[in-house]
Amino acid sequence: MVSNNAHSSSPASNRIHVCVVTLLLVIQAGLLAYSATQHSPTDLEPAFLVSGISHWEFGRFESYRVNPPLVRMVAALPVLAVGYKADWTKFLDGPGARTEFPLGEAFIKANGKKVVRLFVYARWACIPFSLLGAFFTYRWATELYSPTSGIIALTLFVFEPNLLAHGELITPDAACTAFGILAGHTFWRWLKQPTWSRAALAGGSMGLAELSKMSWLILFGLWPLMWLIWRWLEPKKVESVESNDERRSVHPVSAHVHSSVGDAEKASSTENSGTDRGVPQALPVSDVQTYSKPGSIVSQSMLSRTVRARSKQEKYPSPNCPVWESLSQLTTILVLAIYLMNLAYAFDGTGTQLKEFQFVSTSLTGLEKPGTSGNRFRDTWLGSIPMPLPNQYILGFDSQKKDFERFAHRSFLRGEWKDGGWWYYYLYGLLVKVPCGTWALMAIVMGSRMVHGRDGGADALVRESNRMDSTTRSVPLRDELVLLLPALALLALVSSQTEFNIHLRYVFPALGMILILIGQAGMLLTKSSPYRAVAICSAIVYAVTSCMLVYPNHLAHFNDFVGGPAHGHKHLLGSSLDWGQGTLEAISWIEENEQSSRVEFFMHSVTLAKMLHERAAKVGDNENSSNLSGTKLVLYSADRYSDREKRSSSAEVPPTEDVIKRFISGSTLVRLKQ
Repeated sequence: MVSNNAHSSSPASNRIHVCVVTLLLVIQAGLLAYSATQHSPTDLEPAFLVSGISHWEFGRFESYRVNPPLVRMVAALPVLAVGYKADWTKFLDGPGARTEFPLGEAFIKANGKKVVRLFVYARWACIPFSLLGAFFTYRWATELYSPTSGIIALTLFVFEPNLLAHGELITPDAACTAFGILAGHTFWRWLKQPTWSRAALAGGSMGLAELSKMSWLILFGLWPLMWLIWRWLEPKKVESVESNDERRSVHPVSAHVHSSVGDAEKASSTENSGTDRGVPQALPVSDVQTYSKPGSIVSQSMLSRTVRARSKQEKYPSPNCPVWESLSQLTTILVLAIYLMNLAYAFDGTGTQLKEFQFVSTSLTGLEKPGTSGNRFRDTWLGSIPMPLPNQYILGFDSQKKDFERFAHRSFLRGEWKDGGWWYYYLYGLLVKVPCGTWALMAIVMGSRMVHGRDGGADALVRESNRMDSTTRSVPLRDELVLLLPALALLALVSSQTEFNIHLRYVFPALGMILILIGQAGMLLTKSSPYRAVAICSAIVYAVTSCMLVYPNHLAHFNDFVGGPAHGHKHLLGSSLDWGQGTLEAISWIEENEQSSRVEFFMHSVTLAKMLHERAAKVGDNENSSNLSGTKLVLYSADRYSDREKRSSSAEVPPTEDVIKRFISGSTLVRLKQ
C-alpha cells in the first residue's frame, strides 16, 4: 500500500516531537524570565499591579475597569505574598474616573527602589499565560495541518518578538492572545464533535478569554455565526456515486473496490488514532493498475468518483448530533462564559437595570460631548432590562468606548503626527514589526496554495497511483474559517476605530492565529522540492535570528523592511517602541557617564524616573554641584522627543541641544546649553 499521511507517526517520532515541544517551551520560559528582570516598569504596569492588589484587598473593581481583572489579579499574587506598601488616599470614583493612574504613582512612591523587584515577581507570575498560548498554537496547527506544522507554528510563536515583548509584562495582551487561541481551539473541537464535555471546555475557555481583555467580547456574536456557517458548509453524506445500472452491472468488482478503499481507511485510522482528522489512504497499486486499465470492468472515472466520495466523507466526519442538541450546547457555552465572568467579579452588581448606570460615552449617553455623564436608556423600556454582567465590566466598556470617541493625545505614523488615526495603521504596524522571515513563510504558503489549489488530494490519487502529493492535501474550508474569522474580525474592528492609533498590541491576538495558519508550511516539507525545503528552513532561521539579535529589547524590534530597530522611531511610537521599559537602562548609563549633570525628564512615567535617578544620584560627588549650573541633561521618551510641540521649556531663549545618546528603547538623552 502506498501511504503518505502527514499525521502518521511512529512512537520514536512522537517522542522526538515531545522533546522538541518541551525544549521550545523551556526556552520560551527562560527568555521571558530573564527579560522580565532587565526592564523597568512600563507606563501602564504600575496602574495594573496596584489595581490587582486592590481587587484582592477590598473586593472592589473600579480600578482599571476598562479591562477585566484576571491578569492583574494573577500578577498581584506574589506581591501580596512578599509584602508591599500602598497609599490608597488617591482613590477616587465617579463616572468615567480612571483612579488607577494616581494609585500607580502613589504605589511607586510608597515602595521606592523595592518597586522594581516587585514588578519582576509580578511578571514571572504571568509567564504561564504565554506558555499556554504557545502550547495550544502547537496543538491547533498539529491537528489542523500536521505535526511538522505544529512545530513550525510553535517555533514562530516562541520567537515572535512582539509576543515575547508583551509576554514579559503584566499587561493583558499576552494573556488575551493565549486565551483567544485556547478558546478558538476548544470551540473548533466542539464543532467537529459536539458533546457536552467539549461544550463545557469551550465555555470555560471562552470565559477565560473574556476575562483577559475586552477584545474578545466579539466572540459572543462570532461564535453563533461560525456555528451557522459550520452547519451550512457541512457536506451531505454520500451513499454512492454510481448509478443503479452501474451497480447492477459491475457489482462484484465494485464491491472489491469498496473493500480495498475500506481496508485503506482502516489502516489510516489505526495509524492516526491520536488525531481527530484522518486522511484517506491510497488504494493498493495493484488495484489501481488493474481496475484503471483500458477495457477493464471498472473505468478510471468510476474509480475516481468512488475514492473521492469516500475521501469526502472522511474529511467531513458527521457530527452525529441533532441541530437542536447542538444549539443547546452552543447556548450552554455562551451562558457558561457569562457565568465565569460574573464569578470573577464576585457577581458585583449583576442584574442591575440598565437605567441605573451613569455612562460617559456618546454612544451610551446620547449626548454630543464625550465625558458628560448620562444614560440614553433611562426613559425607555430598555432601561428596565437587568444586565447579565457585573457593573464595573459594563462601566469599563463605557469608559473604553469614550476613549475611542475622544482621545487627548495625537497619533503618530511614519513621521506624521495628527489628531485621529489611520485605517491602515495596524496593517502597516504588522508589516514592519513582524520578522521578515515570518512574512517570507506566509508568502511561500500562500503561493503554494494558489499554485496547487485547495482540493487536490483525491485527484492526485488518480493522477499518480503510487504517490500522493502532500502539498495538495486540502483542509476543509470551514475548519480554517474557525481559525481566521476571529482574527479578521478583531483586525477589522480595531482598524475601524480611528480616533487614535498608539498601540499595535491591540491586534496581537490576531497575530497568534495567523502564526497557526503560517504553520501549514510544515505540510510543504513532505516530498517537497529541495529548493522549497531550503526556502522554508531559511525563512524560519531568519525569523528566529531577527528575534534573538534584539533580545531582550523586543518592544523595540522592527524588521529589515524598514532598516531594523535603529530606524523604528521613524515609523511607530508608543507601546510599539518606547513604553518606559528602557528607563532603568538610561538611568544606569547616566550614572556611569554623566554623574555631574542635572537631569530632567520628559516622559510619561516621570515619578518612576525620578525615583530611579534619586537612587543613582547617591553615588555622585557633592563637590561637583558647582558645575551643574551651566548645563543639564533631558531624558525624553521617544514620542515626547518626536513631537517637538509637546516639549515644554521655561527658557525665553530657545536652548541649543546635543543628542548624547539614543537608547535602543527609543529614549533620547540630550544636553541643553543656554
